[in-house]
Amino acid sequence: MPAPTLAQNAHFSVGACQRKRERYIDTARLKTTLDRWRLERLYLDHAATTPLLPVALEAMQAGLAMWANPSSPHQQGRAARAALEAARLRIAAALGWQGPVIFTSGASEALALAIGQSVQPLKALSAVEHDAVLRLAEGVERITVSAQGRVDVEAVGRKGLVAVQQVNSETGVMQPLRRIGMAVREAGG
Repeated sequence: MPAPTLAQNAHFSVGACQRKRERYIDTARLKTTLDRWRLERLYLDHAATTPLLPVALEAMQAGLAMWANPSSPHQQGRAARAALEAARLRIAAALGWQGPVIFTSGASEALALAIGQSVQPLKALSAVEHDAVLRLAEGVERITVSAQGRVDVEAVGRKGLVAVQQVNSETGVMQPLRRIGMAVREAGG
């Protein structure tokens, strides 16, 4: 049996929209449809995107409901600032991080911020980095990888500041980041 389309399963009450002059989506039916899809389909492209955990969705919805400008001095702005700062503290605690937590729009912006603000210039990166890193590092030395997709830890360690992704989203190869970090630190990076 072919999987139903969203239009077939999600109930959009067009008449209600026209009568109330507002958009209406039956979220309970939509959730049931999405749950059924999860059971009926095997999705193999989680490297590109993956569904949110329900607890993450709930946290996002709570944050989005607090839409005031967190830089404004009025009551709603102060509440939004308090929620934002509480989120930073929870994230830092979960990661065991003592430094600042900076929210960005995505990985490309985060990489540009990290590489662009680094005290040392980027010296090298693995040949299998994400395109977002490659675009930031034109002319930077590429460290080759083995037939298994792993970088040479000794070669990386001699370079100073390097960019090596922990897990390749296309191949699943994991790099030995702890060993790479130790080698870079020993080399003064």
